[in-house]
Amino acid sequence: MNLVATLGAVVTSLNRFRTLEAAQIELAKTTEKTKEETQPAVDRFLIEGPKYGTTGKALVGAAAAYASAGVPYDTSIASAELTAKRSVGLATAPMHERLIGTLQREDPFARRGA
Repeated sequence: MNLVATLGAVVTSLNRFRTLEAAQIELAKTTEKTKEETQPAVDRFLIEGPKYGTTGKALVGAAAAYASAGVPYDTSIASAELTAKRSVGLATAPMHERLIGTLQREDPFARRGA
């Protein structure tokens, strides 16, 4: 690998980290948690995201979107992952469109049999 390619890879990694870190900070602010408290979920999202055709950053953003809608932290984390799992067939759509599509198919907060 030449020096230019190596430096390009380092810059790309730093930019990816910065955007993931920004998403994590937003999640922490939205949920009134510390960055350290959100770290386990972020770590899980980094591993699980690619399995569902998305990124850890997108899952963190989805969790923050649920939380900003008033969903409790633990439910927001679970809902972001569930959204990714249920929308595998929509893998070409951005994560926020997957979230909307999943919610339109079935309201996850609706009472069953009520």
